[in-house]
Amino acid sequence: MRSSWFWQHTCLSALVSCAVGWLPLCWADPVNGAREDKGPTQEDGTGLFVMREKDSYGYIDRSGRIVIPPRYAWAEVFSEGLAGVRVREEGIPTGRGKAGYINTKGEWAIRPKFHGAQPFSNGLAVVGMDKGCGFIDHSGEVLIGGKFAGVADFSEGLAVAMVGRFDADVERTRSGHIDRSGEWVIRPKYKEACTFEEGLAPVRLKADGTRRAWGFIDKKGRMVIRPAFSEVLSGFLEGWACVKQGDKWGYIDTKGDFKIGPHFKAAWDFSDGLAAVLPDHLWGFINKAGEMVIPAQYRDCQPFSEGYAAVKVRARWGFIDTSGRTVVKPQFRVPASFERGLAQVELDSGGWAYVNPKGKIVWQQKELGSGQVPANKRVVSDDEVGLTESALVKKYGPPKEKLEYRVDEGIDEMRYGLRFLLPQSQAKAPVKEYIYVHDNGDTRYFFLVEHEKGIWVVFSNVFVPPGIAF
Repeated sequence: MRSSWFWQHTCLSALVSCAVGWLPLCWADPVNGAREDKGPTQEDGTGLFVMREKDSYGYIDRSGRIVIPPRYAWAEVFSEGLAGVRVREEGIPTGRGKAGYINTKGEWAIRPKFHGAQPFSNGLAVVGMDKGCGFIDHSGEVLIGGKFAGVADFSEGLAVAMVGRFDADVERTRSGHIDRSGEWVIRPKYKEACTFEEGLAPVRLKADGTRRAWGFIDKKGRMVIRPAFSEVLSGFLEGWACVKQGDKWGYIDTKGDFKIGPHFKAAWDFSDGLAAVLPDHLWGFINKAGEMVIPAQYRDCQPFSEGYAAVKVRARWGFIDTSGRTVVKPQFRVPASFERGLAQVELDSGGWAYVNPKGKIVWQQKELGSGQVPANKRVVSDDEVGLTESALVKKYGPPKEKLEYRVDEGIDEMRYGLRFLLPQSQAKAPVKEYIYVHDNGDTRYFFLVEHEKGIWVVFSNVFVPPGIAF
């Protein structure tokens, strides 16, 4: 499944893992992820946005005014009037302390006692407990105990739940769907399952990438679209689902019939009536007739949200509207989608900022924290951001070895990648940073670690938002 930055809605990554006692961000949710609401208001928190100064997190309003000062080790988006935050604990790595929930005044609504606290959705929130994931209500009462290796938010009355050991080997787990009492409605028999959208949910029966690995079930567990796809992007959105057959992506309807055949190297779901596709080496946008209404001219792009889409021109990102007109010129290192009137971006300074649809910066970070590096101090220049793996090999020569690199900050995950040796004259002070590259239409993230002997390029499908240190 294609994963590009942290707004991507994919199946497995929409699950929250509690197996190692922490909850990573869901791919489906950006730092200020979209939630169903009636418009941004400060009263319910949907008008508040996460901000950062140094290594502390707080909240601003749409004007950029600080509403809750930065004092937390980590902060989640407000949803249903509450936001999950982490506290600092002596002897515990930053960002790994206990988590609870605050209200829009910054007061504790649910004291910090969980290993992780995800945003509320439909009256429930996923939390990490000693033995796994579970759900709580707004009072903090545990309604579904922490007995799952991973769970996703409820959608259409059901939630994906995973049992077994959740680690790099997903084959050790099985997934199914539970109801709001925590009982199995669809037994955990699938290698992977996604949330229900428009009455159907993608499920994987075979190894990912295998022909006929994925199909779609209904809420009774019946296979209504037979397994015929090597990958799926997510569930049904706007009546269509983006699926991969062979090595190309296309779009099917709820009967499983192709509405737009598998012609693309990569593709996004439809949003605002348009879908981003990669027919060759540049991205463009098609309509539901399959017509390329915004020509393929971008090095990368993201789906439309609130009428705008982030697009990459050379080494910088900007925003276009649904007509293809540039509304915010390319100038940012990393963008997020517009949500509730603002988009989070990363500046050349290495810090966060929020911009409105006119490109005006309403707030920007003043002091960098750990892991944040200005553009002029990066290991790899911004001109190299977006290079394919083959281009890196061409520039630096064949990789000297495959490697495993364990990230620090107490996060027990492995990153796998390639090591490139550079001339001593190119060596700089040791830093850690990330870039992302395209390879065969897939987006992967390369975390770069420069040592005295050269540069290690480490890639992962797990995204860490801008400025979050390993």
